[in-house]
Amino acid sequence: MGRHRRWAGLAALVASAGVLGGTATATPALAHEGDESVESSELVLQAIGLLVNRPGDAAAAEERINDALEAEDTEGVDLGDVRDAKAAVVSGDNRRARMLLARAIGAKPNVIRDPLAGRGALEPGDWLLLVGSIVVGALGAVLPVRSRPTTARAA
Repeated sequence: MGRHRRWAGLAALVASAGVLGGTATATPALAHEGDESVESSELVLQAIGLLVNRPGDAAAAEERINDALEAEDTEGVDLGDVRDAKAAVVSGDNRRARMLLARAIGAKPNVIRDPLAGRGALEPGDWLLLVGSIVVGALGAVLPVRSRPTTARAA
């Protein structure tokens, strides 16, 4: 029994070391590493994504728009709309810029939605549910300890 337990412990230690070693040496994917895309349509999609997900970072979106205008492969992209979108980004009108970029690649502009607004403060019903959950959780932790038998049974 002791020998089996020792081998199981050693196997668990080796497996844990392997998992930790694998995750510690993993490198994250870098967005700008390697060759950048030369397709204007892909760069326009990236600009739309930046405008939707990081609306305060207009510089990154403008960089993608500039790259799209200078790209070698502009097939299927209306560069006039991309230029107008650049002007909209510079003026701070991200909604218009997204619409123009979507139109430039032939996408439906209404498919690209605004980010959802965050929730407000907790309402009375939310507070009641929160406090009730905490009470039930505390009772679930305390009652088993308090109600356990004080004497040990003979096996």
